[in-house]
Amino acid sequence: MRIAGMILSVALLAGWPRPAIAQLPPDPPEAAAVASLVTLPTGDCNGADFYQKAEDAWRRDEMPRPAEETLRLPEGHAAFASMVRAAECQRFELPYSATIAIPPTDQPIPASRLYWGAARTMVDRAQALGNAGKRDEARQELGRVVVLGLQLYQDPGLTYIQQVVALRTIAMGVQGLGDLAIASGQEETAARCARVLARSRAYLDGLTRFLGQELPLRQLPAGPGLQAQVKKLSGYYDATTNKPVRSEMLLFLATVHAVAADEPVRQAASDILTRATRDADERLGQIARWGLALDKATAERILREMHVSL
Repeated sequence: MRIAGMILSVALLAGWPRPAIAQLPPDPPEAAAVASLVTLPTGDCNGADFYQKAEDAWRRDEMPRPAEETLRLPEGHAAFASMVRAAECQRFELPYSATIAIPPTDQPIPASRLYWGAARTMVDRAQALGNAGKRDEARQELGRVVVLGLQLYQDPGLTYIQQVVALRTIAMGVQGLGDLAIASGQEETAARCARVLARSRAYLDGLTRFLGQELPLRQLPAGPGLQAQVKKLSGYYDATTNKPVRSEMLLFLATVHAVAADEPVRQAASDILTRATRDADERLGQIARWGLALDKATAERILREMHVSL
């Protein structure tokens, strides 16, 4: 799948509450903390190969259907079999993650409905196994959900949407593992699951808040306080090492640089973008260079595709 615009695609996060005070999101959960909850796969394969087979089958059969009819991926579907196979691989490297498309709004992203549909089906299977007293098998099924999310989480993709898809997939599995741990009297495991869930929730809350309040596209081209807001992003950019968050800032600044009505605002955006061209991650540098060259007409078209009116 491809995104028509990454900035403020907050619909993916609509289910999370939004605190009033905006700031940088807290750190997301550490991958090692998630990995410690499951048995990691050992298959000598690239899970992304099987994911792409699953996406092809899902796009053909499931994607055209209304979203409410595809909340769960049928067990007998070829896409589900491929997702199960992906979870058996110790490597996961999407072919597009090491690079960034130009324009960045053409960057492919994993299919959230596919991941979450497969995860819900696996959770349902785990619930049935647990109800039948087969807790070990239920734990394995939930572990598969966590592995699918963890694979995507550790892939070096640059979009925050990929982070959201991964963390929500992880959460579905970890919630079930925590419930099983409580039922089995495994208090320490239950506590570790709770910590991962709490940190994930805090991060997604903070991310929603940051995208909605600190990257105010709807203030363009000349909203009150826009210059101060842009200058604040300079400190934010230096303060975070979270690459998806940095990329969202650069996309916002690129738009400001192209369409803002006031020259001081455009210059403030230009200063940050120019510095970011030297980012250690070449993909971020590419986004910054694209942003400096972005023209007003193209920026306005992108905003229209995102249903943002100037």
